Amino acid sequence: MTLSTDAPVRRVSSPAALAGFALVALVRAFTLPRSLWEMDEVLFARAVERFDPLSHRPHPPGYPLVVGLGKLLNLIFQEPFISLVVLSLISTLVGYWADLDARRLLGDGGGLPPHRGGPGRRPDRGGGVWSALGLGAAASAAIGCRPQLALVVLPLLAVALWQTPGWRRRGEVVAAFTLVSLLWFVPLLVATGGSRGFLLYQSKQASYVAAHDARSARKGCPPQLVVKRFVTHPWGRKAMAIPVLALAVVGIADLARRRRTAALPLGVLTACQIAACLLIMDPADAVRYALPSLLGIAFAAAAGAQALARLARVPPAAWLAPALVAAAAIVYAWPVLAVRSRTLSPPVSAIRWAERNVPPRSVVLVGDDMAPHADFLLKGFDLQTIEEGFHQAARRPGAQAWILAEGESRWPGAVTFRWPASDAYHKLTRDHYRVVSLSPIPLDHRFQSVRGVYGWEPALLDARWRWLSDDALIRIFPRKWMPAVAVRLALDPAAPFPSNTVTVSVNGVPAKTVEIARGAGQRVEVPVPTNQPIEIAVRSARAWVPGGGDPRRLAVQLLAVERLAR
Repeated sequence: MTLSTDAPVRRVSSPAALAGFALVALVRAFTLPRSLWEMDEVLFARAVERFDPLSHRPHPPGYPLVVGLGKLLNLIFQEPFISLVVLSLISTLVGYWADLDARRLLGDGGGLPPHRGGPGRRPDRGGGVWSALGLGAAASAAIGCRPQLALVVLPLLAVALWQTPGWRRRGEVVAAFTLVSLLWFVPLLVATGGSRGFLLYQSKQASYVAAHDARSARKGCPPQLVVKRFVTHPWGRKAMAIPVLALAVVGIADLARRRRTAALPLGVLTACQIAACLLIMDPADAVRYALPSLLGIAFAAAAGAQALARLARVPPAAWLAPALVAAAAIVYAWPVLAVRSRTLSPPVSAIRWAERNVPPRSVVLVGDDMAPHADFLLKGFDLQTIEEGFHQAARRPGAQAWILAEGESRWPGAVTFRWPASDAYHKLTRDHYRVVSLSPIPLDHRFQSVRGVYGWEPALLDARWRWLSDDALIRIFPRKWMPAVAVRLALDPAAPFPSNTVTVSVNGVPAKTVEIARGAGQRVEVPVPTNQPIEIAVRSARAWVPGGGDPRRLAVQLLAVERLAR
């Protein structure tokens, strides 16, 4: 890239451009993913099969152009995942070529004062009708692929129109933008139920972003940390982020000094994206939300490297900084790229293992984060949400029951699938979907919660007990050979009283009363009738409310309900 004002525009078919294109294509080809990975990918694949934004196919705000292009490719490949991977590859290569041609598209040199005795190049010499149409179509396509980008693409388009000479050219830009927008907006409008449904759909998403991303997600995150996450974290470690940002500052100063107004639209996009990130986006997902701003920062850093090389009178040195940054970026991201391209993702690995080892029609309890994966990929099983799944598993004591969820499991017999931890993975994903477990549910944990039974603690995959209130009721479904059950109870060492008196009843009839000391446990064995549902009540003399916003009434801990054979 040259920044001299009177230099001719470099042809995009130069050997350097072709070599760069080949390198990008080669790197992308060797790092293509082997399987679906995160939830959003699954939602997009589901949308390629059937576009239904109201059912999260895909998630809000709809991404209509991504889905439409995916559907077109799926006519060829007949596999949503492959179609989306091919679309990603094509988009990368098209984006690379568009970046090379950006100077002509923006009219490089437009508005520059005379330099070295000659006038600067005017915008209308940098393009023509095709450049105008391309600008409008590309701006609309960016919004159609990711509607949130309207916040930054529309300001970019406004500046580009202001720089475009002549109302005819501006009309061509607007016409192309309008035509392409209709191609993706009309299907989204129809899929959301018309204008009223579309406005309701988008308003709900906007309300969620305002309440979650812009407010609750920022609690406990000071402003300086928000800035750090959105500005420096996308570049990896400090050793790489600081030089890139320093070069970008030098580049911005040099571009301003030389009045390179052709770069103004890109600068506006970058500034608007950073502002939107800092004001309304979830800092926990900062790296992904900041991606659109990286293009402008990278451009400014390249300009800074060239300015320093020109100042040192060593023009080839301008390539050194970009080459070092690229090499460092590959090394930093390699732990993610390598496993992504060589192995199945943990969610898909878990599902494939279940298909081979879990009997058909088994009950599979699916965590919220794994629900799209299971619904799309796991066929032939009784899929249930966690709580409803425990109810169904209790009714079917003869069938296997498993939990499919994110995280390391401590359930006996659990099988865990993982990718290695890395700083790149953590910053990009918050470690989501790095570890996924399949956990068999023991029979003594399979009961229905009727009342007064709280969730598994300390966590679902590290289940050791469930808190009971002072009036709790569970239901089990025994087999004919089960004359008794043993209810295992305990009183937490942190309880505010030294002991608790507990009465266990079966089908409304008191069976046994025990005193459980603080920090101790009791195994209460009670007879039960056979071949019918059994309700076991656990009533405690004392209970307490933890406070701190926790409204539960805690009495004793339920560890297990053991079925006793003859």
